[in-house]
Amino acid sequence: MNNFQNIPDNELFDPSENMLAASIDKRVYHRVYLSAEYAVNLVENGSPQSLARAEDVVRAVLKCQELDKKNPHYGNFFWEKEEGIVEDLNAVEFVLIRFIPMTLRYNDRISKSLQKKIRSAVRIALNEVARVDVGLIYTNIVAQDIVNSILGGQLLAESSYINRGFKKLRDWQAFIDRNGIPHEYNSPVYNSVTINALSHLVELTNDNEVKMIAKLIMIRLGISFGLHLHPKTKRLAGPHCRAYYPFLTLQTSPESDVLDDHINHKQLPNWLRKLVLHRPLKMNVRETSDVQKKISIGTYHSQSFSLGVASRELDTQSNRYISNQSNVFSIQYTRGNDLTPSIVYSRYLLNDKWLGDYRTTLSRGDRDIFFEEGSFRGIQDGPRSINIYAPKNLGAWERCFSAKASLIWHSDINEIWINGKDIKELPIEVINTDVIVVGCGDVYVAILPLSLTNLGTEVPIRIVKREQNVVLELYNYQGPTKTFWELARPGAFYQGRTRCGFYAEVAEKSDYSNGADFAAVITRGLLIENFDDPITYNGENERLWAVEYRRDNETLGIELDMMQFEIKRMWTHDASDMLPMLDSPIATQALDGDVKINDSILKCEGEGTRWLVSLPDEHTWIAGFHGPGPTSLILEVPEGRVEIDKLTRGLITWENGQIQIEATGLEGTPKIIGGLITKIN
Repeated sequence: MNNFQNIPDNELFDPSENMLAASIDKRVYHRVYLSAEYAVNLVENGSPQSLARAEDVVRAVLKCQELDKKNPHYGNFFWEKEEGIVEDLNAVEFVLIRFIPMTLRYNDRISKSLQKKIRSAVRIALNEVARVDVGLIYTNIVAQDIVNSILGGQLLAESSYINRGFKKLRDWQAFIDRNGIPHEYNSPVYNSVTINALSHLVELTNDNEVKMIAKLIMIRLGISFGLHLHPKTKRLAGPHCRAYYPFLTLQTSPESDVLDDHINHKQLPNWLRKLVLHRPLKMNVRETSDVQKKISIGTYHSQSFSLGVASRELDTQSNRYISNQSNVFSIQYTRGNDLTPSIVYSRYLLNDKWLGDYRTTLSRGDRDIFFEEGSFRGIQDGPRSINIYAPKNLGAWERCFSAKASLIWHSDINEIWINGKDIKELPIEVINTDVIVVGCGDVYVAILPLSLTNLGTEVPIRIVKREQNVVLELYNYQGPTKTFWELARPGAFYQGRTRCGFYAEVAEKSDYSNGADFAAVITRGLLIENFDDPITYNGENERLWAVEYRRDNETLGIELDMMQFEIKRMWTHDASDMLPMLDSPIATQALDGDVKINDSILKCEGEGTRWLVSLPDEHTWIAGFHGPGPTSLILEVPEGRVEIDKLTRGLITWENGQIQIEATGLEGTPKIIGGLITKIN
């Protein structure tokens, strides 16, 4: 008898349906794409018993494909067998990304009859992929679209699918390279989905240009992943475009383990470990995912914490399965000898809703998503940030009895100071001129509430306990249930969005004797707000709100047009670029010109994105050029020089004097000073 216990998720196998099953609210659902994953694991195991079961599972999954030619989504798959309809359009990608690489790798382990069925299913599925034609903003799905189209075309020996996938890959790379990072920024879940998908392409494609583009996108994702990992918490620091609640609240395996898995499986290079472990103790990272919409993400690492703030939530999809999941503000911090870090994060909430009040569909749990009901605009620099919320759907359609921004401490806190006074009891009400300092774990968090739009008789600010959380609530409204005509857009009474938000600053506890000392430092600063007088919107006019915090020689500010709730400008004391492709002490990126960092320089004559990672203490430098080229390339580091006459796209790695060059369109023999080439392509 075969032992299946070493097969992941085997305990979920339902032999009556030959699929994996899950019980949600006492109802059983058979997961289609997870069953496809289970089939892959069985085939990889390779024992006769595993292969026999794999065939049964694949056939069960294929029965969940939509085969009605009159259906607009003919060829797609159900998400669960019980649905019997196509709703989640991603299902086709999640099934194909498993079955296509499996069939290419292990065709000798799959019966001829089943291979024929798989190929037939892939053909009609790829036609559905082309009809759906997912937009370039949906990072993990467009990656799967590309991989499935190119590798599916190889499997079927159909060039039309390959050509479509290659065109989309080039378009996607160009879209990313206009900004810096992919549109779905810094997700603890979907980073890996994208990397896993692209790794199939790197391994299995027959085209070197396809392989090079996929590899460069993967590595750039890996750099972003590594830069946002905190060495001590071992978590992926915020902000996150999408973070399911267990990931948000650090209940899952550390993301450092995830990065290690990618490296151990040779999906990402080993030098990324150096990027995480050998860097300044205090470091600011800023990247841009959408320069047109002014979406940048800023992360600051200190010894015991990370602060992450987005300039804007991910709001490019109006979809209950995808939107309202952004984690736009968060502080992850250590807690002494406790190995489990904790988090402070924010939400805007209507009608006192909380975790468990929202679920995407009956077959998915009600504790997966802590639904975000606000729009957010923010700016971060170092351990400081300005964070501004407005409710997304408060207006003249739905009635509401409360509307508030909430700053949530997920774990018990140690101390609270209001204006330097130690507070022992909760709840407590404060006013927006108070200086709030919360001691939690190894850090102090200071909060200065901003002015609030009052939509009712009073707008309380209070600190309360809710379940195991401590929550700072900043109300725009609390009162009888009503609509708000003045917020209806479009509308004859509209005068702009509501004001709500807070200034935040984080410090190491070890830097202060107590919270009162930190509060005194915050009080030395000046919080300045300027907002235009009320005016009714005429379709063109603006109503500006500017917020700035100054202390000593440091300044942080943001200005919004409250009619459109759009950022007009952001600034800091050093006038740094607030929308860089990548800016950090150890890695940087640009669209053109020379790239300089830590006494190293990358020179590329041609147009195209180029980036440089510099880890001089580790004698390691990595340069990437994304093309489309061609260009000459010179990499100068303190230990030597690499000069290449021409390449289209390329990756140059210098580690301890050993040089590896991977490139397409390479012409001439690279000239090396101070090092030794160990690999070319």
